[in-house]
Amino acid sequence: MWHAVGTGLVPTPSPPLSAPRSSPAFAAPQSFAAHLNALRELRDVAAESKRNKKLLATVPDAVEG
Repeated sequence: MWHAVGTGLVPTPSPPLSAPRSSPAFAAPQSFAAHLNALRELRDVAAESKRNKKLLATVPDAVEG
């Protein structure tokens, strides 16, 4: 059997951060719950790849040093 010889799953790259995905997170949230959801979305986007983390870090005032 071909899968019994150590062939594993091949990871597929996730799509990079896009403007439609990031725009709602940067819009002014109307409530605490919306603000918390936006922060969670940004955290998840940053966790997906180093590229996304670098892109988010380029947003002015998004990262405090």
